Amino acid sequence: MNSGGYTYARLTADGKDTWIAGSEFPVKVGDQLTAAVDMPMENFRSRTLNRDFPLVYFVREVALNGQALTATAAGGSMPALAGSHGGDAATVAEPDAPPLIAAVPPVPGSVKIADVWAKRTALSGKPLALRGRIVKVNLAIMGTNWYHLQDGSGVVKDGTHDLVVTSAAELKAGDVVTVNGTLTTDKDFGAGYSYEAIVENARITP
Repeated sequence: MNSGGYTYARLTADGKDTWIAGSEFPVKVGDQLTAAVDMPMENFRSRTLNRDFPLVYFVREVALNGQALTATAAGGSMPALAGSHGGDAATVAEPDAPPLIAAVPPVPGSVKIADVWAKRTALSGKPLALRGRIVKVNLAIMGTNWYHLQDGSGVVKDGTHDLVVTSAAELKAGDVVTVNGTLTTDKDFGAGYSYEAIVENARITP
């Protein structure tokens, strides 16, 4: 299936199905493909397809009989994924979620998410505290848990209302938490999956 600049393909091997997605490439049913599945996304929703995937792997290169097919292999670039604050090819955001959550009261010393975005260059590499509500959870991806945090500040249209946090702590959507960690800017995990701002390896408490 082609949508939003991506090709989504279901591969079957050893009796197991695996969904992959990469920059749009020509493929037909019955083709034998090879891809490195190194960017898993659980409970992923493609807005352009209006479809949920329990698990899909975003891949940088796909080969047919040893011949590269993807645009990235030819020197192009993948469409931006959610979290990169660029493009809208696919998103993990809930389609019917309110555009901006109710304000979460701050705690002493905490920084609003809108201010993190506004001052991210100055705050990069520095410890900070945040207070907000977890609105999206992806557990056990690349050895850590991924959370989308919002506090009711920021602008939905430009993505400054939401901040991604990674942590070993296991939490659930809806939890109101305090996050302590260090801000990293311009973080690129590869496969077009990058963040202008992210808090990694954070300590998260209720």
